Amino acid sequence: MRHAKQESESIELAVLLALAGGLMDCYSYLVRDHVFANAQTGNMLLFGVNLASGDWAQCIHYAVPVVCFALGIAMCHGIKLLAREEHLHWRQLALAIE
Repeated sequence: MRHAKQESESIELAVLLALAGGLMDCYSYLVRDHVFANAQTGNMLLFGVNLASGDWAQCIHYAVPVVCFALGIAMCHGIKLLAREEHLHWRQLALAIE
């Protein structure tokens, strides 16, 4: 097996991120009002199920985290476009703002 050239491409980091994401989703679903925090796939699925059944309140309940997630992605893209690497990489700046 070859080793990754960058730490961000290593299998160990991928496993750690998968475990952390699963833990966050499990916690947020069980403790934080049945929404998912990680990749939004579960929220999109539950949004679609509630949309099909006509439960509009639950549709909004699952749409809010998806929209906020998308806004966060847009904000990070804006930081990437505007940031200069004089002191911090754009990813470090986005993380500091988070």
